[in-house]
Amino acid sequence: MERSTMQIRRFRASDYPAYESWFDDELLNEQLGPMDREWLEYVLHDSTGAQYSILRQAELVAVVGICLPVDGHAYYFITDLAVRPDLRGEGIGRNALGLLLAHPDLQDSTLWRAGVMPDNPAAQAFFTHLGWARREAQTPFDELIEFEYQRQPAVPGFR
Repeated sequence: MERSTMQIRRFRASDYPAYESWFDDELLNEQLGPMDREWLEYVLHDSTGAQYSILRQAELVAVVGICLPVDGHAYYFITDLAVRPDLRGEGIGRNALGLLLAHPDLQDSTLWRAGVMPDNPAAQAFFTHLGWARREAQTPFDELIEFEYQRQPAVPGFR
């Protein structure tokens, strides 16, 4: 799956029905669920974070949530990354992460972190495989295991 065939944009309310249907998958629901309208209202109006839709030929294939840099943590923090269950193992997660890190609106920091539940070895292996370093320090976000990645600046000389 080439990243060039995929697009990224902010999550829209119209994405919700397709995204919600993914949670019929037992594994996804166990790791990121349950999904409800309260979640939708929160992500559509949250000023401290953003939810992104990853599309392939106008079809929703992944959703990624982040916290934006603020005082106290000057880095982007990935809170969730979901790939449509029937597309697992096709490289969509890797490409979604690449689109996210390269997004022009997400260049305020080159430091990225991600939180992973201790009982999610697949997500831990995913970030490790992509070169993210596991942090031993405590995370400010619950009991999550934290991974860190220092990306290259998108523009030479830029932060």
